[in-house]
Amino acid sequence: MRRPQALLPPEHKSTFIALVKRGFSQRRKMMLKLLKQDWPAEKLENAFEQLNLSRLARAEVVSLEQFVRLTQILRANSEHE
Repeated sequence: MRRPQALLPPEHKSTFIALVKRGFSQRRKMMLKLLKQDWPAEKLENAFEQLNLSRLARAEVVSLEQFVRLTQILRANSEHE
């Protein structure tokens, strides 16, 4: 069933997809380490801190809402598409 309102605006879709794909790209790796391939380490570390996510977290423990918020944080003042 579709949500009555999207969690993210359409222009954030590509970032969200890239984030989720990279996060799950190597199942047993820590998500922070994987994401550093696409985003600056400092920005990621700040985002994880804001979301109370462990630096050791793997993608499977991250909720949909945390992925959405992570997308919003990483898109803020970012050129990443």
